[in-house]
Amino acid sequence: MQANIKDYTNTEYRNQGTLVSGIVRKKRTETFNQIKNNQVDARTILFNLDDYEHMRNARVNRFIYAHKGITKDKATVIMRKCHIASNRRLGGLGIRQKTALIEEIEKYAW
Repeated sequence: MQANIKDYTNTEYRNQGTLVSGIVRKKRTETFNQIKNNQVDARTILFNLDDYEHMRNARVNRFIYAHKGITKDKATVIMRKCHIASNRRLGGLGIRQKTALIEEIEKYAW
């Protein structure tokens, strides 16, 4: 059992994890910028999370206020209307929550 713990605390293993998480964060930031510049829409991302694997762990409120015209306060209101918890991530949303979220984003975003 001790051998397994050493494997997971190895600095090479940790460094590799740090690199991977950095790449994922960079991809997520690029996607948020694409949303802000209207290059990709909410429907495409929410219903194609297999193609946007890096967005699965993005917080819903960050995803909402990445859209132009939606502030953090509006994002909170939208999440309440859609019955989404404040700590929820995109990968954990159900089909009804995704549909309601898209409708609300389309109302407020420009």
